[in-house]
Amino acid sequence: MTTLSQASAEYLQFLEARGLAKATIQSARNALSHADRAWGDLDLQDLQARHIDVFFTGRSWSTGTRNIYLFVLRSFFRWCRTHRYLPPDYDPTEGWTSRPLAKKERTWLTLPVLHALLDSTSHARDRAFIAIGMYTFLRASEIVALRVGDMDVARSELRVYRI
Repeated sequence: MTTLSQASAEYLQFLEARGLAKATIQSARNALSHADRAWGDLDLQDLQARHIDVFFTGRSWSTGTRNIYLFVLRSFFRWCRTHRYLPPDYDPTEGWTSRPLAKKERTWLTLPVLHALLDSTSHARDRAFIAIGMYTFLRASEIVALRVGDMDVARSELRVYRI
């Protein structure tokens, strides 16, 4: 018999071994911690669909968080089935669906606003940082990682390291 805490620890180790992002592993850890608090350290053979109801009832999670936790539980249960901790045809999340996320209105910086931002800087370093972002669409972390040797002026190329 395998308990929730034993399977959770193994699953998190499995995710780390696969080299998943720290944020992905942390989301899985959070969801499984909530499951442990909601269900206790039950034997996985005793897991029923009602436990999923208990997991989500009375929570004030955002839609995005709820969807992530549902995805984590589904992934965890799929992993449990492949490791024979759950029957091969059993999914306690059956019938549960992700909720649609509300569309967020994005704020777009227009060219005149970007030029005004450039003109408002008092330091050449800040102006260069903003200009690189404007003309290359690099992320801030990618701009910070740039070095002089990453620029090939003759070929008009810039070597970028994705972080």
